[in-house]
Amino acid sequence: MKLIGGPPEITAAERQLTIARADAADQVRIPYLAGYEHFRYAAEEGVDSHGFPLYRYEWSYRTEIAE
Repeated sequence: MKLIGGPPEITAAERQLTIARADAADQVRIPYLAGYEHFRYAAEEGVDSHGFPLYRYEWSYRTEIAE
């Protein structure tokens, strides 16, 4: 899966996630600093070199972790 948008400090390597097809969801979140960056499913972008589907998720919002 490819993550688009969000904080520019998130590296390209952090934006490339591999998940099982069964775990694909409408939304994913990744921990970043003191919160989570939330990304929503946007589109399927074909398949990779192994025949697995590639999904694009776009940044939608951020939440802070309560202390």
